[in-house]
Amino acid sequence: MGIRINKQVSIQSIESRFELTFKRERVDIAKLLKYLKQGHSIDSAFNYSKSIASSIRKMLVDERLIDTQDVVTPAGEEFINYPFKVETERGIYNLYLATVQFGLEKVMFVIRMERKLSNDERTQESVNLGEIYVANEFSLGQNEVGVMEKVDNRSKSFCMAMPNESVVFDIVNGTYETSFGTFKMGEPILHIAKKYATKVIEENVSYFEYNSKENSVVIKSLDDFKEEDLVNGVVSKLTVSDVELVNVPFEINTVTVAKQYAYFYLYTKLEDGNYYTLDEMNEVFQNEVLSKNVIDESIKDSLLDFSFSMDGFEKNLSAEKYNKLSYRLKVMKTLLNIEAIKDSQGFSSAKNYVDILKLLKEKVSPAEVDSLYMVMGYAFARNKKNNMVDCVKNFKQQYSNIVIVNKSGEGKVNEDQSIKDEISALGVHTINKSSIDTLFHDRYLIFELKDKTYKTFLVTCEIGSLFNIETNETKGTLFEIPNTEVVKNGKSLINMIKEDR
Repeated sequence: MGIRINKQVSIQSIESRFELTFKRERVDIAKLLKYLKQGHSIDSAFNYSKSIASSIRKMLVDERLIDTQDVVTPAGEEFINYPFKVETERGIYNLYLATVQFGLEKVMFVIRMERKLSNDERTQESVNLGEIYVANEFSLGQNEVGVMEKVDNRSKSFCMAMPNESVVFDIVNGTYETSFGTFKMGEPILHIAKKYATKVIEENVSYFEYNSKENSVVIKSLDDFKEEDLVNGVVSKLTVSDVELVNVPFEINTVTVAKQYAYFYLYTKLEDGNYYTLDEMNEVFQNEVLSKNVIDESIKDSLLDFSFSMDGFEKNLSAEKYNKLSYRLKVMKTLLNIEAIKDSQGFSSAKNYVDILKLLKEKVSPAEVDSLYMVMGYAFARNKKNNMVDCVKNFKQQYSNIVIVNKSGEGKVNEDQSIKDEISALGVHTINKSSIDTLFHDRYLIFELKDKTYKTFLVTCEIGSLFNIETNETKGTLFEIPNTEVVKNGKSLINMIKEDR
């Protein structure tokens, strides 16, 4: 991921007598602090040489990197992560000063420092470096990195214009890339670069805006986005003037656009050969879209009760996209209407998991069950309507050996780690088997009996979202099916599950 500003930068080499204050990379100190964190002492680090150990200890204590007991302080922890120590040097140096224009703002900063002079003929002049930006990393000698703090020019300078250089400013990673290497920008230049990128996008793009705080783009209209980018939730590659966006995540913060996106997302699923009832479409939206960061948190609650309708496809899709789907939608509406079977086995009358388990107990005695496999697609989805933990707790009271078979592919669903942890703490094992999803569209409860036979129940929605948490209204049902219905293309769902046991 990156938002990069590509600039031609002028470089001036300045040889002069300077007093420089800068942070110098001190990996040696960071290694020593790590050594102390392992329980060792400074004395042992320097072979018990009292004079050296005492000198080093005093320096580290003065810098507040350790306390008097050789214990690494919070400041020392920060130093380990970013090992730079402030130093002051005086002498004759060659500074490479870069000048770049971000719109109306001119920025000058040091990108390299050398402790040796060149042999080139140069112009002698007075140079004022009071306006340069500091707090940026720069190249120091051959292999070192520094962070400039202050530059004080103590003499007339010998200057020479160097060839212009292409410099890439990455405002997501906070770095700038030169021929000398890649270095961190200081906060002042990073702020200017972000402001510049925001203005460039604002003036040249109408269908999204740049959110500099989150380093994302906010969608105003779906029309100009590539379909693949909309599905993946990113701007994969786009150049706007000298600003380049690469795999930048987008977000939607209006309900109207969110609903348009919902229908678009289902359009892509249907175009890919999938089929759904309207209830299943709602599940796809809640678990595959609303669980992710595409929809901004500020509007998610407004979409918790969103429901698809057949008319909605025509209203929210372009005429071209709707015409592609119109026949398929009519067939689905006719062939996937499952209302007639909802009451056939009594499960639709249940109001909670206790009721469901009473009915299941009559059909599958817990005494006869060895294992229960819950084959689900969104078992751990980060979704306010996901009640999987409560579901498993109730099922465990009747069927003690439960295995969740997660058929969702990696990255398809934003999973909630807390749900996974709670279910694991209940002693429930999980099998990840995304290959199942390519063959078996539905969700299932598969009971392995002690006599090594099986009873299979189709679940018309996620078992963890079977009931509306607020109203207890059932959103789906269960019904027993013959095991022959879970064999497709010569592959048995049961055998696929058992392969991983």
